[in-house]
Amino acid sequence: MQVRAESEDMERARAITEAPIDVEAMMIRLALRGPTAQARRLALSEQNNPRRAAAWQRLAILMGSLALARPRVLARAMMFFIPDTRYFQQVFSLDDAADGSIVACCEDVLQAATDAGVLDQQAGQPDRHFVLGTPQAIYIEQLDGKSDNVPPHCNSMTGWNRRALKITLPSSPSAEQVDAVAILCALSSLRWRDTQTQTINGPELPCPSPAGRQNRST
Repeated sequence: MQVRAESEDMERARAITEAPIDVEAMMIRLALRGPTAQARRLALSEQNNPRRAAAWQRLAILMGSLALARPRVLARAMMFFIPDTRYFQQVFSLDDAADGSIVACCEDVLQAATDAGVLDQQAGQPDRHFVLGTPQAIYIEQLDGKSDNVPPHCNSMTGWNRRALKITLPSSPSAEQVDAVAILCALSSLRWRDTQTQTINGPELPCPSPAGRQNRST
């Protein structure tokens, strides 16, 4: 029964990543159009490294379509939240890293992804995971409240028994590498996705303050 449930979860996750999204509406909602800092960075990336820009945009749109509270924008990163009773809970982050890499954070679903055959850990390198069926790898660190290397943009995704994945993509990731990150994000959303009743076309929830869990009345 457990194997069947894991298989069903993977099917749901793949369906999420393949579902149609109104890209232009989501770009506007995430302020990736117009005179915003993140729109300018994306436009510059499109000129200098189109593959990197496409990967970052795809992940941002996926995260925004799953986490329906308005995201918080930092200097180079975006933090994504869901409503949690009277509070907001952070569930994703996406960093436009200064070294050219793309750093995505989601809840820790590494074991489920490995069991389902999405990833294969490289022997002797615990953070390096091959995208199954390819020689391409992504780097994944498991973070908790005791980790020393938690980025500021996903700090509130750890602690209080929460664990997160810090996933690093190279500066010009392949489609297979980006697909693997999208699957991890979709898998992590299964825990809370069905409880969200808002839609992208419905009333937008307010922007949370910087902490990961904040009172919705503020």
